[in-house]
Amino acid sequence: MENKGVQILQFSSSSPYFSILTPGTSLIKLGRYTVNDILDVYFYYDEARTARFLLPNGKEKVVQLFPDYPLPLHAEFEKMSTRRCINNCRYCFVDQMPPGMRPTLYIKDDDYRHSFLYGTFITLSNLTSYDLKRIQRLYLSPLYVTLNSLDPKVRYKLMGENANRRNIKRILAYFRRYGIQLHLQFVICPGYNDFPDLFFSLKALQEYQSIIRSVALVPVGVTRYRRDLSYPVIDMPYARDFIAEVGGLRDQLQYGNRLQLADEWFVRAKKPFPPVSCYKTSFKEEFPQWENGVGMCRWFIRKVKRELKNPLLSEEVLPGQKKLLTSMSALAMWKELKPFLEKQYPVSLHLIPVINNFFGPSVTVNGLLSGKDVLRCLQKTPGTHFALWGDCLQEDGKFLDDMSVKDLVEEANVSLKILRSPEEFAEYILYDRGGST
Repeated sequence: MENKGVQILQFSSSSPYFSILTPGTSLIKLGRYTVNDILDVYFYYDEARTARFLLPNGKEKVVQLFPDYPLPLHAEFEKMSTRRCINNCRYCFVDQMPPGMRPTLYIKDDDYRHSFLYGTFITLSNLTSYDLKRIQRLYLSPLYVTLNSLDPKVRYKLMGENANRRNIKRILAYFRRYGIQLHLQFVICPGYNDFPDLFFSLKALQEYQSIIRSVALVPVGVTRYRRDLSYPVIDMPYARDFIAEVGGLRDQLQYGNRLQLADEWFVRAKKPFPPVSCYKTSFKEEFPQWENGVGMCRWFIRKVKRELKNPLLSEEVLPGQKKLLTSMSALAMWKELKPFLEKQYPVSLHLIPVINNFFGPSVTVNGLLSGKDVLRCLQKTPGTHFALWGDCLQEDGKFLDDMSVKDLVEEANVSLKILRSPEEFAEYILYDRGGST
C-alpha cells in the first residue's frame, strides 16, 4: 500500500521550510525511515539529515534538513486518526452518553499511540503484531491499560468477545521482555470483577511486577441513560469494605503503594483521603494516576495549602465570603480545605454543591457537570458573585451540553470566576472582589 506519510498543514513563517515547501505537503520519509504518523516524526527526526516530501502536485522532493530549525517545532502536522475500540464493555461511559451531543464525545478511543502521548487508557484488544513490534521498536513506554480482569470468562462478561481476541498474558509477557512499562486500571463492577476475581487478577499479575508502575482501582460510573445495568450500588458499606480488603492486599501481594484507589471510593465511604505518602510508589513516582482521579484531591489540597502558606500572599487580603460551586464528589475535598484557609485568613468559603441532573445524580465528578445544572443551581442560590472549578469546561470553553460560560452568566445574571489551577484558587480566595470572568 502506498505510504501517504503525514500531512503538514502549515509552516512557521520564520523557518526556512516556509519558502521551499507549501501547506498540503506530506512528509513520507526521514532519512531511511518511513513516516506513518507523527510518532515517527518525533522518534526519527534527530537521526535524519534529509527528508522526503510528497508535494500537493504528486511529485516527490528531497530536502536537506536544517538542524537549527527542527521540523516538529516549525510545522503544524495533521492530527492522527483515532483507532477505535472493538469491545462491547458493559460499563462503557460513551454508551451511557445522552443523545444529541457533539460527535467527538461519542468516539471510543482505543489507540495505543494516544495512550503513549496523552495517557489515555487502552484495552489492548485491537493490537496487531505490527503494533506490538512498533511499540517495542519505538519503545512507547509507559502505556496506560484498562485490564479489568485476567480471567477470560470475566473479561467476556464485562467487555465482550473481542476482549479475548488476543491472549492478554502473552501481550504482558511481550511487554515484560522489552521493558514496556504499564499503568493499569481496573474499572470495578460489583458482582463481576470485584472480589474474589480481583484477588485472582492481582495475584496473576505478580509475574509482571517489573513493568507495572501503578494499578488503579476505579468504581464503575453509571448514568441515567444506561438502564440495562444490574450492578449492586457502591454505597458507603460496600466502599468501606472494599477499601479495607484492598488495604490488606498491598503487602500480601507485594504491590505496596503501586496499588491505589480512586478518590471516589473515599467519597462514597465518607472517609478522609489518604496522605500524600500513600501515592508515592517504588518507581519513585508521586501521584502516577492523578489525572485518572486517583489522588487528585490530595494533590490539589497539598498544592493549595502550599500556595496559601506563601508569606508573600498574606498582605492586603480582601476579607469576605467566597462562594464556590462544586460537584458532589469534590465537596469532600473543599470541606477539608475550608477550616485551613478560614483559620489562616479573614475569609469564609461558602460551598455550593451542584446536583448532576444531566447525567444523573449518581455521576458526581466535577468534570461532568453541565451548564444547565450549574445554571439551575445559580438560579436557586442568593448572590451575584461565584466561582467554579473549570475542569468541567471543554477546550472551546463550553460545558459538555454546549452551553458557554457567557450564555450561562447572562442567563443567571451573575458574575462567575472560572478557576483552572490551585494558584488561581488561592488568588481568588485572597484577593477577589467579585466580578466577571
